Amino acid sequence: MRNVTKLLEISLVWLVVTCAHADTVSLYAAAGVKAPAEEIIQAFELRTGHQVRRHYDTAGVAETQMMAAMKQGQLASSLLITTQVRIDKASAAGGVLQGGQARVVGDTLAGVAISKAFGTALSHTGIGLVADLKRTLLAAKRIAFSDPARGATVGVHFVQVIERLGIKDAVLAKSRVAKDGIETMKWVASGEVDIGITQMSEILQTDPALLLGAFPPELELATRYSSWVGADASPAVRELAAAFATQSGRAALHKHGIRVEP
Repeated sequence: MRNVTKLLEISLVWLVVTCAHADTVSLYAAAGVKAPAEEIIQAFELRTGHQVRRHYDTAGVAETQMMAAMKQGQLASSLLITTQVRIDKASAAGGVLQGGQARVVGDTLAGVAISKAFGTALSHTGIGLVADLKRTLLAAKRIAFSDPARGATVGVHFVQVIERLGIKDAVLAKSRVAKDGIETMKWVASGEVDIGITQMSEILQTDPALLLGAFPPELELATRYSSWVGADASPAVRELAAAFATQSGRAALHKHGIRVEP
């Protein structure tokens, strides 16, 4: 009985000390990393006692939200995960993300998802050739892609692709613009659209069976995600950023379709 009481006392002390040093971190991240991020964050919260407020959206909106946090004096408690291109641009001379630290998270390719019904109806099984991609887009009755106006990396690229293929007007006439890749895949999975254009990581995170393939090599889009923390970031923020580069963090990223550096 005395041992049990002692154990309870030790547990209570540990809990009090942990809560006293627990911080709240805000994560602003591109939706393409949501699934692995959730795994990494849950382990991080359990291990450290810190709490993470998650905000997932397009890469552009994630960056905008981080800038808003900066203006509100919350930079020290905030972590950004967006595309490396956006971080490079915002970190250059005159940019708003100067003086911080960037760390590569991983890469993903733009891809095409198809509903199960449309996949059954297709007469071909891949889009390795430009002609196959064009034929597939024209055959679909409903297409979804993330809103370029909201900073969707793949959405911007897709509009350029269909313009290059000479089918922009025909495709846009039957297209539905989604908030982000998560919403795009929700519509594909439910059969509301025949085709969804988004990051392959988002397709795999929803259902690998819905992946038709990456864009043909001539039209490929590889996106590198990176994290960014300010120069005065709290230890909790730095620890969360580092969690994505641990062995378990890299395993979670790889499992959900994010390529990590060897």
